[in-house]
Amino acid sequence: MLWVGVLPMRAEMTPEREAQFYYDFYAGQKAMNDGRYAQAFCLFRLCADIHPTDARTQDYLGIIYDALHLKDSARVAYARAYQYAPNELYQHHVSTLMEQNRFKEAFTIMQAVTKAHPEDEDAWHALLQLSMILSDYKTATQAIDKEDKLLGPSPYSALVRYQIAIRQNKVKKALGHLDTYLEQVPDNPTVLNDYAYILATHKGDLNKAEQMSAEAIRLQPENSSFLDTYGWILHLKGKDTLARFYLTKALNLATDPNEKKLIQQHLEKTK
Repeated sequence: MLWVGVLPMRAEMTPEREAQFYYDFYAGQKAMNDGRYAQAFCLFRLCADIHPTDARTQDYLGIIYDALHLKDSARVAYARAYQYAPNELYQHHVSTLMEQNRFKEAFTIMQAVTKAHPEDEDAWHALLQLSMILSDYKTATQAIDKEDKLLGPSPYSALVRYQIAIRQNKVKKALGHLDTYLEQVPDNPTVLNDYAYILATHKGDLNKAEQMSAEAIRLQPENSSFLDTYGWILHLKGKDTLARFYLTKALNLATDPNEKKLIQQHLEKTK
């Protein structure tokens, strides 16, 4: 059965008005699902006139405004939906806050939602994303711990734990999480490149770094970033002639000005 509203109908509402609300609501929902947004909008506006504090109606109005590219009106409707049902209809409101870079507000909301719904993995995932944006690694760790409890450990959670550790400059711990990831997904070129780069920049095992970097290039031979990593590792191992070959190739493939500048700096070190 479809959940329609979060608040009961007003006591003074007549049965006829209540019946009209539900009729318009279901008709509006069907029109929206069919892509008939103008008709859906009119029907949900009638619902809002009958029951102004129905959160689901406001949420649907926000979706329609979004579809019509009326972003400001959508934000207002989503905010109202959240106001009327703060622990239920938070998703769209939080998304609009994030679009406006209002991350702290969104973070506070998601903290409350996870307390209200501790078994909601989507809520924990949203809190995890916001925690990473705000560099709140304690909360991020709590969130990924909860996700693992609800869904079981996964390659994704290993990557998240790696990101948390490397941002805190806990290199050994970060590499341990990458090991866990690569045990399950051994051929991810980006992870292989990251692993090699960390080893190269933190005085790690250069032989292992070269091996991993070479594998990343085998998987994506035209990736300028991967070629730059490989060339730099070769330079650190004293193989400057070969390093110049790969760094020159990386420079020719790179399109981002900042990346080209970094590769050029690496190339000059080999001369």
